[in-house]
Amino acid sequence: MATGDNKVILATPNPIDNGVAASTSFSLPGLNPKGSDYADAGSYDETRLISYAVHNKIYDAAPAMYNPLKILYAKPMAEMPSDEFSYFERTFGRPPIVVDAWDHTTGTMALAANYAAATDVPVVVGDVLYTTTGVPVIVTSVSFVTGAGNTDIVVAAQTGGSLTAGMFSASDVVAIQAPIIADGMDSFLHYDRMKTVERYNYIQLFQRANRWSKIELQKLINMGTTDYYSHETQEKIKQLRNDLFSAYFNGTRGEFSIPGENSTFWKAKCMGGIYPSMVAAGSEHATVALGGLKTAFEELAFDTNYKAEGSVRFVYGTDKMIYELSKSYKEDKVRYTPDNMIANLNLDEIRVGSQRYVLVPCELFKENSVLPEEWATKLLVLDQDSITPVKMTGLPHIEVGVTDNKSRGSYRDYEDWWVKAMLSMKFNNPVGSFYIDVTL
Repeated sequence: MATGDNKVILATPNPIDNGVAASTSFSLPGLNPKGSDYADAGSYDETRLISYAVHNKIYDAAPAMYNPLKILYAKPMAEMPSDEFSYFERTFGRPPIVVDAWDHTTGTMALAANYAAATDVPVVVGDVLYTTTGVPVIVTSVSFVTGAGNTDIVVAAQTGGSLTAGMFSASDVVAIQAPIIADGMDSFLHYDRMKTVERYNYIQLFQRANRWSKIELQKLINMGTTDYYSHETQEKIKQLRNDLFSAYFNGTRGEFSIPGENSTFWKAKCMGGIYPSMVAAGSEHATVALGGLKTAFEELAFDTNYKAEGSVRFVYGTDKMIYELSKSYKEDKVRYTPDNMIANLNLDEIRVGSQRYVLVPCELFKENSVLPEEWATKLLVLDQDSITPVKMTGLPHIEVGVTDNKSRGSYRDYEDWWVKAMLSMKFNNPVGSFYIDVTL
């Protein structure tokens, strides 16, 4: 008679001998599927007779952190014909003058600025200036010395008035009222032309990909216990969004050389992002302790308020930083209700005088794999109307594709799944925005 490998099971309690221990060959601790973490930890048996229990849906633990991109993209993308573009701004056109020295006996005021040409001096004969205490004087001559780096103007008091030693002091900022004329004058004194500021940026390309061999991919499809394949592709798209987020806020305009074959290099353009553009333009900013946040915020808010009454600016920061700021305005906080897709984001707004500020929690600011560590305590206050996303004309902002494998005519026995994007931005008048670094 053939013998098998069946095992005898001794029940517990043993009806014959209560002192005999029962076999654990088929008890619960020994019934573990291959790959069991429990069996590995307790050195228990594993069997292929049962399968590993895997929930077939993978939980997406990534938080809803893309609200800032939704707001930035709420404005339609501008299209440019090239991957390098310029854009212009009209300046205020009325720069003040700053005093370096003042001699009331001759009426001579030396200007603090060094002008490159006589046409750069913002005043001419006939212009009326005001002292810081509101006393008017008229420019009677302008003396520009080429290459000497100095400009003197001579002023005179109104009829019946006089010039005094205290009228002007070093570092005074002097307002220019207007060029005036007298009835019957047959000459023009003040000519000027509008000045513009030119800014430029590059369009940056982004790409992420997966490679699957033919059998590997089919095996995953045939035998997959979860929706891993679906999540794998979605994860690439999410990480691409993180790439776009990082570049949009913190990209540095320039170029990188990517190593290629035979010591050659591929040249890749990089876009300039919001924060580096603000730094380069000299946007106002402050570094303050947490206790000084409210005061600094309000001072910068009024100093940079170039928008119409009731207009909106957006405050970006981590949930913690937004909370710290909003604590000072908890009685004045209301729900922001725009007439577009941003209405779905449930954002709050606060008021500073007649100004409105929408609070945008932005948890990616504290994700060190996306932005530098200092961003965790940074607040960016942005004039959203001045920022426009840019792509190239005729090409999509984001596109997805897959390469051919052998079955589709390629000699390669694998396929690459890829997602690609292009992005840049225009940031007009960065000095209409500001930022605060909080020290904790």
